[in-house]
Amino acid sequence: MFFNLFVMLLALVTGVLAGLAAARVSGPVVTRSLVRGLVVGSALTVIGIVLVSVLVDPDFFALVHLLYLVATLGVPAAAVIIMVLADPTPSGGVALFLLVAILPAPVGLYATHVEPFWLKVDTVEVHVDVLAAGLRVGVLSALQTNSVGGYEEAAVTALLREDPDVVLMPGDLWQMSDEDFVARSGEFHQLIAEIAADVDHLYLVDGNTDHLAGLREVAAGTGAVVLDNEVAEFEVSGVLVRLLGVGFGDDPTRMGAARAQFLAEADGTDPVRIVMAHHPDEMYTFTGDDEVDLFVAGHTHGGQIAIPFFGPLVTMSTVPRSVAAGGLHDVDGLNVYVSTGVGRERGYAPQVRFGVRPSIGVLDFVSPEA
Repeated sequence: MFFNLFVMLLALVTGVLAGLAAARVSGPVVTRSLVRGLVVGSALTVIGIVLVSVLVDPDFFALVHLLYLVATLGVPAAAVIIMVLADPTPSGGVALFLLVAILPAPVGLYATHVEPFWLKVDTVEVHVDVLAAGLRVGVLSALQTNSVGGYEEAAVTALLREDPDVVLMPGDLWQMSDEDFVARSGEFHQLIAEIAADVDHLYLVDGNTDHLAGLREVAAGTGAVVLDNEVAEFEVSGVLVRLLGVGFGDDPTRMGAARAQFLAEADGTDPVRIVMAHHPDEMYTFTGDDEVDLFVAGHTHGGQIAIPFFGPLVTMSTVPRSVAAGGLHDVDGLNVYVSTGVGRERGYAPQVRFGVRPSIGVLDFVSPEA
């Protein structure tokens, strides 16, 4: 909280001082005045980057956070100051330039305070070759919160309203220090218990912001199952399901053994085979020739920021950008579903979403005979 306030004030001061430096805009020296403001703003931004780097032991997300706030808070503040204080009042091309400079402010307001909470239900059909008609799988990924509040409860309510037979939670349930987790683990235990009380089959794997020990703690006594390179097999209304839960960053030897068990031939009816992993890159462990009906992952948040007609800027994954952007995709014969997640990157990162709404997934299985 202190860091977020510090960076916001730093960005605002940068814009205000840059605006004041350029405010005396007059006819013959318009360009010179604007350049002066640009130089002041750029210098202050560099100083801010140095300060942030020193304070947080150079953190990529912290630097992005500072630049984001300079663009959405500092630059618009500078433009407003110039428009109000400049003598004479800017006109023509200068006025247009200043109006464009103000535009990031409402975009930042939307990306920070609207879209991160504009949750959607992503309902898709998964066509498979085995008997699975009627099976409904819910995906609740990357809650990635430091507390359980109204938004997180609303996401769970929206999920349960869809009446899934199985719920998969592919990692990043929380993001906080171990000390804070000790204080708040009860909230997450209650949340898991709420889902497990309504759904008979609830499975979790760890991600890179939560951890196995904590997941086992919050799942204890609820009926939820944490999988760590393990296979679970169960039946839902006559449909046999075999689920492989891939642990995050685990020993490939253990993964190899679990993979062999998962792909082994079944006695009698072929099961629906589902792989759940936090990181979508785990999909490369399988091919279209493997009998995998669905691969489910999270991690990317859909990029969290996506540009129209281009897609996500950063996905932290090597899978194709179109796949990392979220949704169901056919990747060389493998059904791959990547959730855009419910939460967002926390810590020092700018806690924004733009062009990538948070979502819960509802996957309806469709068999040939259906």
